Amino acid sequence: RYFSEKSAPELVELLLKSIESDEQQWRNWLLKAKLSQSVISLAELKKLVTKALPAREIWGWNDVSHYFSAAEQQIDSLWSAMVSLPIESQWQLTEHVLMRLNKVLERIDDSGGFRFGIEGQISEKMPELFEQLSWPAEKKAQWLFEHLYQREYDVFPDINDNFTITGEVEVYLLKMCRSALEEMADELKSGKDRTDITWRMRVYAQPLLNAARA
Repeated sequence: RYFSEKSAPELVELLLKSIESDEQQWRNWLLKAKLSQSVISLAELKKLVTKALPAREIWGWNDVSHYFSAAEQQIDSLWSAMVSLPIESQWQLTEHVLMRLNKVLERIDDSGGFRFGIEGQISEKMPELFEQLSWPAEKKAQWLFEHLYQREYDVFPDINDNFTITGEVEVYLLKMCRSALEEMADELKSGKDRTDITWRMRVYAQPLLNAARA
């Protein structure tokens, strides 16, 4: 009731007083103001990702918590702003957020899992955008195959768990997985490290098992 009785200028004044006392909220509102003014380009959004996830060495629990709490609020605003872009550009921006998150984690001790909010958003958005990409089925299958067994990044959406794979894309992917399994069977015969090969075989066999259960 107190707020409903206030005029718009009075509410603006109250809000300004509130966010002026909180530097992080001030930055978040400045970002929202910037994003609301016009359609923003992919290049500009990528720069804002860098600002939202600055490269710093952070080891303290509370400092890491504050870092990712602030970053998540800003990344939320960027997700909203990117919907005006073509799907391909939205995909590129989401990939950029993922790569940037992995980069900053090289210097941040996030044993508390404070990044999980942003990580969850990425794992949700990438599969949604992937389905909308106009890539040929074989290109989509190739991308999925290349990331089934990826060890380059600490954070990456699990292909089997997060992506819906059907139709021609599934046909191409299963073919690639069968070929990979045949090659690894030959590697086992040659006496190479069984532990690594066995693990990779499990990864490439999973899409085939999923298809058989469907």
